[in-house]
Amino acid sequence: MRTNFNPHLHKIEISPIVTISERAKTIAPEYEEKSGRHFIYFQRGEIDLPVFPEVRDETIKALQEGKTKYPISGGTEDLREALVQKLQEYNKITGLSADNVVLTYGGQEALQMAFELFRGGRGAGFTPIWTVVLESFVPYSGIHFTEVPLREDFSIDFVSLENLLASGLDFFYLNNPHNPTGKVFTSEELLKIGELCQKNKVFVISDEAYEYIVFDDKKHISLASLPELTGFKDIVTIPSFSKTYSMTGFRAGYAATKNGIASDLLKKAQYTQTAGVVSFIQPALKAALKLKDQIQERVAEFQKRRDLLYDGLKRIDNLEVHRPEGAIYVFPNFARLFPASQKKNGNYIYERLLQNGICVVPGQSFAGTDLFNTFARLSFSATPLELIKEAVERMEEIFSD
Repeated sequence: MRTNFNPHLHKIEISPIVTISERAKTIAPEYEEKSGRHFIYFQRGEIDLPVFPEVRDETIKALQEGKTKYPISGGTEDLREALVQKLQEYNKITGLSADNVVLTYGGQEALQMAFELFRGGRGAGFTPIWTVVLESFVPYSGIHFTEVPLREDFSIDFVSLENLLASGLDFFYLNNPHNPTGKVFTSEELLKIGELCQKNKVFVISDEAYEYIVFDDKKHISLASLPELTGFKDIVTIPSFSKTYSMTGFRAGYAATKNGIASDLLKKAQYTQTAGVVSFIQPALKAALKLKDQIQERVAEFQKRRDLLYDGLKRIDNLEVHRPEGAIYVFPNFARLFPASQKKNGNYIYERLLQNGICVVPGQSFAGTDLFNTFARLSFSATPLELIKEAVERMEEIFSD
């Protein structure tokens, strides 16, 4: 039996969030039966709200009309033109045409293809970081990846960043709004990042999957929209339909860049990998792009959940937590609640909460170092208010001992 296959594939790891979710589903029934309490899931960035009726109906209509043949790789021209219009109106990115846009199977495929542009090269990104970047994209593409830790208050160490960008990187991965911290980068931060990348000829992969999910007076700003960076074409903007429109199972995202060579290569990569997003989904994507007020209603619901979870966590003595400005996660630091004997155990909080019917993701999953071992990520996108309230009350009991 042959065993010597592509070494990059051997290095890929399934996201720990998947493993954690599978374990939770296994132990939840027994916990609920024995305790009489709900098992509460905070581990996955899933959306519990239903797909919008307009999107559902357009999908059904497309199926009824027989739109089940081979799709056009990269998306139909009318859909790509609609995406350009959205990028101009919402993201404020000018100078794009339909030829600059590639439709993909989820934002994840777009990101993986963007990493493939630099196979075997050098990249970097802020940590904590989405688990799939370190577990899948980096090993699959053979990238030499450097982590740039955010400070404990999630601010940027620009001295370290500048030194790194000047060292000969190929690309920088930027996620805004940020998973897992909930940070929304300011225009000043984005401009400084963009100018440093432009100065050092570093391409930017801008992951904007949570672009619409921002709270309070915060605003999402696309790096490629900054007037000062108009001439900087080495940015690929990657939004997704998954979170904004409750379309996680549709698997639809897209990539847009003014770099003509990069866009051509992304089209070839998409054609080679999956040869187009399925035909009957594409009309539904156009329908989704027309929704405005409905999106804000969803964001308002997420903000209620964020407020309840954040305010509850703030009540727990010795727990450090920053108010999420966007996305669907809170990332508290439990360091002062760790027993001395467990300081190096990155699974301590995860295991302790799991024993009490609450599933979170340990902070160590979001970095290749132990810098975030005392943190945990809680997603509030699929947990209704009554269960958030119950979870917070339970955590107050756990950590009052």
